[in-house]
Amino acid sequence: LNECEDGVCLPLRPILMGGDDLTFVCDGRIALSLAAKALNFIRQQEIAGLGRITACAGVALVKAHAPFARACRMAEELCATAKRRLRDDRIDDCAIDWHIGLLQPSDTVADVRQREYSQNIGATTFAELTCRPYCLGSSQSESYTWTWLDEVLLGKEGQSLRGPVWSERRNKVKRLQELVREGPDGLKAVLIDWKSVDKKAQLPSSCADGFTANRTALLDAIEMMDLHMQLDQKRQEAKSDT
Repeated sequence: LNECEDGVCLPLRPILMGGDDLTFVCDGRIALSLAAKALNFIRQQEIAGLGRITACAGVALVKAHAPFARACRMAEELCATAKRRLRDDRIDDCAIDWHIGLLQPSDTVADVRQREYSQNIGATTFAELTCRPYCLGSSQSESYTWTWLDEVLLGKEGQSLRGPVWSERRNKVKRLQELVREGPDGLKAVLIDWKSVDKKAQLPSSCADGFTANRTALLDAIEMMDLHMQLDQKRQEAKSDT
């Protein structure tokens, strides 16, 4: 991020800015942070006669030379899943959804989630290996929101996956990526074993067992560990370097 006279010059290219849509292309590492900040700004606004408004975002994290039209369609589909989450659960908030890599032409987001992020753990029981789409949330205390994922699971303090504890245990973090597919019971048993040997090797208290109601955010966080950059922290690092 570059400092300029009016604040921060963000490396993004607006594609569509009109009506109720906003589409832009940017460095994938800051895409989720930019989308979340845009949503947060929108929900702080009030429109005469309507009051406070909400919005949703879909983020397609693709390679630089990926076909733009396909990436744009995928972002639209992801935005639609975020809207559906708010509508179905009757939540008054903003929401964000994302996917890494292009979908196959014959696939939908729902197809991929069912095939790659759903695990059969019983005759009639499934474990959901993703919590996407996420409501935006407003504080770290609101578990399983984007704010919580960004600042607690992907933060750099305490038991966060990029914090001092797990930064020294990268092999265990990568192992978690495999363990979540064993379901809640299997993951919990391994976490108990780890903790018995190394008391520091535990997850944040808000997701201490890895799963909540047969859903986990761990895979979402681990997939984004090396891809997602927090804007505020990057800006602080840039200032300290100068």
